[in-house]
Amino acid sequence: MKVIRLGVAGYGHRISSFIGAVLRKAEPAAFQAEIRVAGIVDPDEAGARARLDECDRKDVVFYKSLDEMARRARLDGLLIGTRCNLHAFYAIQAARYDIPVFLEKPVAVSMRQALDLENAYSRAKSPPVAVSFPLRVSPLCVQARRLIRDGAVGSAEHIAAGREKSLAGFIKNVRPAAKRRGCARNLKNKKQDKLDNMKGKK
Repeated sequence: MKVIRLGVAGYGHRISSFIGAVLRKAEPAAFQAEIRVAGIVDPDEAGARARLDECDRKDVVFYKSLDEMARRARLDGLLIGTRCNLHAFYAIQAARYDIPVFLEKPVAVSMRQALDLENAYSRAKSPPVAVSFPLRVSPLCVQARRLIRDGAVGSAEHIAAGREKSLAGFIKNVRPAAKRRGCARNLKNKKQDKLDNMKGKK
């Protein structure tokens, strides 16, 4: 069976669970291939190793930079799951290589980052990029969208959403301010995407 070799920048809980709970559960029907984490760039090597699935532990290679990993690891795909303030930094580097990118949101935490990111991917040949919006395919969101679409609840004129205060408080307590830039924006983005999706917007 074919092997899909993934490189990961920032192998934290979010990306490790995405690989294990989403990508690996989608195979073999979706990919007709085995998923393998071939390379990782992460300053916390011990923590990343502890999160690796058993099938990846033997052969995974840790690299000092995304550039080194992209050149040496023969990657089929690259996942960027660092802290929010580093998403654009790694995505801009990834634009130099012909490797599809899965990018966690927010894609940028400042206008400067957003413009630099746009510039990096505006060249004629840049790799395809997918931005993570997983809540739109959660069972509750899919069910709500179906009920709205089928007219079971009438016309949806207004949809309200609560705020995850406990999660926001957790982020504030465990991350320094400079490193949590974008976390609140991330929560807002995914909630807005979920609401727009339920209302039938693309």
